[in-house]
Amino acid sequence: MDSSTNAFFEPAMTPPVSDNFASDPRIRYDRLSGRWFIVMIDVPAQNAITSNRVMIAVSSGPLIAGAASFTYYYFQHDQVAPIGDSGAFADYPTLGIDANVSMLRVAATLLREGRLRYARRRVGLVYDRRDLALDVAGRALTDFWCCDAAALPFDDATFAAATALNVVDCVAAPRELVAEAARVVAGGGAAVFATPYDWAPGATPVEQWLGGHSQRGPDAGASEPVLRAVLAAHGFEIVAEDEVAWRLRLHERSCVEYDVHVVLVRNPDPLGR
Repeated sequence: MDSSTNAFFEPAMTPPVSDNFASDPRIRYDRLSGRWFIVMIDVPAQNAITSNRVMIAVSSGPLIAGAASFTYYYFQHDQVAPIGDSGAFADYPTLGIDANVSMLRVAATLLREGRLRYARRRVGLVYDRRDLALDVAGRALTDFWCCDAAALPFDDATFAAATALNVVDCVAAPRELVAEAARVVAGGGAAVFATPYDWAPGATPVEQWLGGHSQRGPDAGASEPVLRAVLAAHGFEIVAEDEVAWRLRLHERSCVEYDVHVVLVRNPDPLGR
């Protein structure tokens, strides 16, 4: 069956489907009944705020001939008794991890109080205190942990999706980072890797770099083909790639601008790992 998730779940999506999309796939095969179960949520108005549906597709048997092999169901999550979150957007819990305790304290304050407090460098050793009120949607379903991204304390196939934003070139072992992402992302799930390949020996030993050296090698020192090969070696299929500008402020008269390589991949194993 060759179908996008939007086309597949169109019979169960909140209308109008032209202003909606399906997200967060979970796919399981029940060996006792011989059926496939696919669960997704939709995102009406494409804003992750509007009340949405939890959609379920159940196959008629183990062999899939197409969308006609499935029966579709859905429920409006905020209308199921007892009603306590009328009008809210149903989403999966989100967990952020970092090894920087100071940054985690900032994130914890944001979750707990709805305020972002940090010191912004103005010039030299001069810093200005910033205290901003931010209304972050979904705070109740969000948490932050101090973890090693290359040795995560989670079971296999725990998450429906994972993102590594500007992390690949900031860890001691990028290959182990990719391996852990492949291990914890469930079958049918997705992952995003975004990196400017700003390699530095202080963060990543040179022998662990993905490219960035050996310009006489087959890839002429390029990092992009090495990352693609590492992703494929761990079972990921590349869905899309892009280049995104990322501007990083250093102080009020200086900034650095990167061209970040963004790769969207999926775990094609429907049974998980």
